[in-house]
Amino acid sequence: MGFDLRGLLEDENFLIGAGLLTAGAKGQSAGEAIFPSIINAAKVKKTFADTAKTTKSVFDVELGENVLRSDKDIAANPERFKPAKKGESNSLSKEGLKLYKISENISVKDFPAWFKTLSKSQQNIYNNEVRGKIGNIEQIGTMAEDMNVKAQETALPVPMKDGKINTSELLNGFVYSLNGQLRIWDEKKQGFIELKDR
Repeated sequence: MGFDLRGLLEDENFLIGAGLLTAGAKGQSAGEAIFPSIINAAKVKKTFADTAKTTKSVFDVELGENVLRSDKDIAANPERFKPAKKGESNSLSKEGLKLYKISENISVKDFPAWFKTLSKSQQNIYNNEVRGKIGNIEQIGTMAEDMNVKAQETALPVPMKDGKINTSELLNGFVYSLNGQLRIWDEKKQGFIELKDR
C-alpha cells in the first residue's frame, strides 16, 4: 500500500495533531497552539479537498436548454440556472436551431460560402448538432445538384440564326441551355420558362 499524502492532508484530525506537535516543538503549550492548529487544519483541508464536484441537470436560462452543471456553478448563478425542465429534448441547442433555420434558406450552391462566414464554434455546433439531423435533407440537395449538372450536360443548345434565337427550330417542352441557364421552351407563351415553372 502506497503512502497517501493527499489523503492525510484532507484529514482534519491528522492536521490538528500535526499542528499541535509542530507548536510543541516550538515550545508552545497545547492551550496556545490548539486554536491556530484548528484554523490551519481547515485551510489546508480546503486547499487539498477533492475538486471534482457532482453535476446535475438544470435549465440554463441564457441558453434556453437543459445542461449539466456543478453545485458550485448553480450556487454562483442562481438566476441563470433553474430546475431542469422535464420532457424537453436536448437534441438541438438554441444556437443549433438558429443555425438550422438560417441554413434552410441557403441554396446548396451558396452553402459552402455561408458556412465559411460562421465562427469556429458555430461551425462546430452546426457539424455536431445540425448536420447529422438534416443529413437526409442534404442528400436530397446533393441529388438535386447532381441532377442539375446532368441537365446542364444534356440540355440542347439554343438554335441561332443571324445572331437571334431561331424560334422555329425550338421544340416545345425541351430543356435548353440559354446563357448557361436551364430553360424550357414554351410554345404557347412563345418564350422560355424556368424549370420550376413547368
